[in-house]
Amino acid sequence: MRVLLGIPHALLREGLSSVLKRWSEVEIVGVSPSAAEAVRAAERLQPDVLLMSRSGSPAADARAVSAARDAVPGCSVVLVEDVGRSARDHALDVDWCVTPTVGPSGLMKGLWGLCVGRDASRSAGQHPPRPPRALVTGREYEVLRAVCEGFSNKELSRRLGISESTVKNHLSSIYRRTKVSGRTQLVLWAIERGLATSEGRSSRGE
Repeated sequence: MRVLLGIPHALLREGLSSVLKRWSEVEIVGVSPSAAEAVRAAERLQPDVLLMSRSGSPAADARAVSAARDAVPGCSVVLVEDVGRSARDHALDVDWCVTPTVGPSGLMKGLWGLCVGRDASRSAGQHPPRPPRALVTGREYEVLRAVCEGFSNKELSRRLGISESTVKNHLSSIYRRTKVSGRTQLVLWAIERGLATSEGRSSRGE
């Protein structure tokens, strides 16, 4: 996941950078003191996510969001907001509005939810994100979920109507994208990011 920061406040900017660096799958492609400056570099940097906060000018913030969508179609725009406020206060067309109350793990789950086309957890000060360019493709996400439910390659083949070799190709792509090796690591990866539960196939009643 490629993340671009456009945060005016140095303490918040450095804190977010520190949190994001905990995850090896996250690449911070740029850090700017404003959303407007970040957007000017977005077309070159091609981020999956733009993390921004308010500049003090609602009009400038709205222009930055619009410019980000024009520069990188599919890039998710996430607004880091003060507690008690929301993007709707000034009708900002962002994909997710998150407050500091969400915490580091909640932030990461929300960002991963954006990148695989799932809704982030809903809690105070947040609005559900819209899916942008995916970390994995739609079919790969089906495979990922089925693996987390305990399906074998043969069962996956029957369930999705594809050959076992195609299943293996999807798995190889998922391992490469998520930087894990093997089903166990993949399931743990998905659980840590809120993309699956530890209940497995028992939850399906089989």
